[in-house]
This record gives sequence, structure tokens and C-alpha cells, in this order.
Amino acid sequence: MRPDTSCASIVKQLLYKINIDAAPVQHGRDYEKIALDQLSIQDVEIRPYGLFIDPEIPYLGATPDGLIKEEAIVDVKCPISAHKIYA
Repeated sequence: MRPDTSCASIVKQLLYKINIDAAPVQHGRDYEKIALDQLSIQDVEIRPYGLFIDPEIPYLGATPDGLIKEEAIVDVKCPISAHKIYA
């Protein structure tokens, strides 16, 4: 966290997420589980994971969609623009 970042602002962002219902965002939410299931079919075990915080740079973090063993993270992207290509 930067020195000028408000702790209250961070807490508010973490506790009270803004619900975005735009079509592209909803599309990503709808297809994320399907995409993760496709990886599981290929014998890839994906464990859900929360927030990673870098121990050396504590203001740097990530929220991946899953963790493969202790070796890799998974971050699924399901852009609505690609939907018609594969549908």
C-alpha cells in the first residue's frame, strides 16, 4: 500500500465490492467456471485461492482464479468478443 493510500478506502473496497452488471463482465463470470472445468477435464487439478500478497513488496497482490500445485496460477479470461468465434 502506498503511504498516501487511505486504509479506510482499502477496507471499503475489500468489504463492499461494487457490483458491475455490464454484459461483458457478466459474460466473463458466466463462463469462468466452464473454462476452469475444461482444464479439469485435462487432468489439471485447480485449487481455489484467495489473495496473494508479495512478502517483499506488501502493496503488490493478486487474486488468481486458482492455483495449480505450487507451481502456477490460473487467471481465466472469457472476453465476450471471442464468444462468437468459438460458439
